[in-house]
Amino acid sequence: MRRILAKLSLLGIVFGAAAWAQAATPPPDAVEVPDLDFTPTAAFERDYDKYFYYHRANTEFATALADLRECDAYSRGISLRADGGPYGVLAGAATDAIFGAAQRRDIARRNFRVCMGFKEYRRYGLPRSIWTRIHSPEGPGETGEARRERLLRVQARIASGPQPRVGAIVE
Repeated sequence: MRRILAKLSLLGIVFGAAAWAQAATPPPDAVEVPDLDFTPTAAFERDYDKYFYYHRANTEFATALADLRECDAYSRGISLRADGGPYGVLAGAATDAIFGAAQRRDIARRNFRVCMGFKEYRRYGLPRSIWTRIHSPEGPGETGEARRERLLRVQARIASGPQPRVGAIVE
């Protein structure tokens, strides 16, 4: 009897979490997206490796949001470490202090890119001025997590939206 109740409780948790995730997904129309049209220049194209967004044809908003959340989770919490016995912790701390934030951002960006590429999203380059609207600083009253979730929703709307006209990156 206990096993049956435990299994039913587990099923309730799983289905409850799924229902919560579905309810937490806003309708695509509620997400405001900046205009992504621009005229490509050589200067913009040089920076496509750093300033870009993702798109996949025939993808629903909820699917794109789930994919972005998953890839975001894979690329978060990166720290630079060096293995090597008792000195590994000290070497890791020293490496992190020296190379720090820039190195972590680069690794996170590459991890995210690999994850989204595995999910068959294509990258499209942007000028930095448009990219900053998709990766903007916090809005009024936003915490780090609220800002992250808002930006993932904007990116999901773009990833599931109309086929981009400019900025295709050939890899």
